[in-house]
Amino acid sequence: MPENPTIRESEPQEKSPEQLVREAREEFSRPVPMDVQEVIGQGNFLVKFPEESFADGNISWEGDVHISQDSLGVLMNKRDVIDCGCSDCGGTYKIASIAKEAGGNRYIGIDLECIPINCMTNENEGKLLIEAKKQQEDGYKKWEQENGKGIDVDDDGKKRETLKNMRAPGFIMPGEFNGFPMVLVRDDMLAALAKIEKTGNKFFIFAGITGGFDEFYEKLSVEVFRLCDSGDAVLTIGADERLNKALEKIGFERNKKGSSYATGFFWVKK
Repeated sequence: MPENPTIRESEPQEKSPEQLVREAREEFSRPVPMDVQEVIGQGNFLVKFPEESFADGNISWEGDVHISQDSLGVLMNKRDVIDCGCSDCGGTYKIASIAKEAGGNRYIGIDLECIPINCMTNENEGKLLIEAKKQQEDGYKKWEQENGKGIDVDDDGKKRETLKNMRAPGFIMPGEFNGFPMVLVRDDMLAALAKIEKTGNKFFIFAGITGGFDEFYEKLSVEVFRLCDSGDAVLTIGADERLNKALEKIGFERNKKGSSYATGFFWVKK
């Protein structure tokens, strides 16, 4: 009887830049509800992360709250860490580093001013950047064709063409930081969150968000609540008090260790 042939297990194929970008974009493909689109259309928010907050290895702010990285680690463990207002790579890498040490799943940075080209450190990331630009352009053309055009009249009575759906696909680039998976998204934060399907546990960071309006913060808190499971948390640092109130109203509970006079709080979904 002939011997059974040796079965050789094939080594896993490394994913191409095209596949990596496509998979990342698919995660942000949920249709944005029209009521959310209308709120986003009233104004965009550019957010800078205060890098100095991590200068001494701790997050600190005025008041009696002082949260160590160890405390952050508990809430980041086995979660996607979503940094709304990541800005450029300095603060991004610091938070991604903490998330990695804490056993987080990955880092997702969202900002209208996110410039991934400044985060590139090797040839592979350069290829991802080129592919991300290509897929964004292709996605925009498809989006434009599918949504068609309408006619709007401005305050001066002049007619102009507009798209029915005002939320074009954002720029999305996957990558890694010291072996830790990350995704950088250049988009309005409310639009980006509304495009994410609910999958897995999350830990959110909102830093330095000011100058918004009530309805924007309310819609933002609704999307965060939708994406969180019980026990997931939100960290706000130097954020508009209206965001904190919206999080509390939607059902998050503030960490009782924080002072009501502090500008930073943990919020936990019960």
